Amino acid sequence: MTRRVLVPVDEFLQAKKSLAYILSEHPCAEVTVLHVIDSAEVSHLAPQTLESELKSYYEKGHDTVTSLITDVQRMACEYGVRLSTTTKIGRPSQTIVDYAEQHHIDQIVIDGHGHSSTDYVSPESVAETVDCRSPVLVTII
Repeated sequence: MTRRVLVPVDEFLQAKKSLAYILSEHPCAEVTVLHVIDSAEVSHLAPQTLESELKSYYEKGHDTVTSLITDVQRMACEYGVRLSTTTKIGRPSQTIVDYAEQHHIDQIVIDGHGHSSTDYVSPESVAETVDCRSPVLVTII
């Protein structure tokens, strides 16, 4: 039976450890790389914010994600592994847990250095929150 593994990524340099771990330890796994655009980053904008400003924000985020996904795919090719990628908008820790539940993920492999943009409210890392809330095995790298 193929193991389904979710690898949430934020920045490529941090994601490299998680990817290297899963690609070398479980080369036959069905790997999905998930990038979550933090919705809290735009929650401070006033309701009257022009639609073009929001569009510009998400386009810039899309460009960053495109670059990240390209780097992730390149790394997977080096290991001879194919993986799927997806991007969601939401609160990172909750979105990761929801995705794992909805897609019958067996394990989440996450870098321990990722923090949400709301760190000023709570210093808890996204990885720690995912570990506490996830119904599946979480490996923090």
